Amino acid sequence: MFNTGLYTVYYEPIFTYFTKNKIPDRQIWYLDGFYTSYQLSMMGIVNWPKRANYFNDPSSLVFDTNCDIFPQYPHIFGDPVNFLRIPEAVRESPNKTMLFDGAVKRAKHMIDANYKTAVPQYYKGRIQLLIPICLVSESIPDLALVVSKNEAGNQYLGHTCLTLDMAYNNARLIARPDSAWLKP
Repeated sequence: MFNTGLYTVYYEPIFTYFTKNKIPDRQIWYLDGFYTSYQLSMMGIVNWPKRANYFNDPSSLVFDTNCDIFPQYPHIFGDPVNFLRIPEAVRESPNKTMLFDGAVKRAKHMIDANYKTAVPQYYKGRIQLLIPICLVSESIPDLALVVSKNEAGNQYLGHTCLTLDMAYNNARLIARPDSAWLKP
């Protein structure tokens, strides 16, 4: 059994419950169903796993506007898969680095105005933040830049760009994104 991290419309935690398979030469466990605490109690199960905790320091969930952002341009523009995530009009522009720098600067202003603009995601054991990158239109994000603080904690490193769908799916691991720009 595990806690899915999801809730019913009544904010009851939803648990996934597996049962040992009695059929030989089959998988050991099979999915019995999804249950609430009440339903599990009715089955005689009274100890439930807690929801996964992805962070110890709540401050890691909020962007520090005192820090500068340094994108990893060789990866963002040089990796063929990542490069195709960038809108075509920008990909072919000789000023793509300048456009991207302007979009990063604008994102910092947006975050300064509303801290919820930077959305946390969990990746490889650490919290990262997703920030909107508006390249074609100054008010409609095209991408999410994935950033995390450096070891000294005084700068953000922009590791890669994700499509908005990818960013939304990653952010959902922690909580439903409460942001105006990152929607399903």
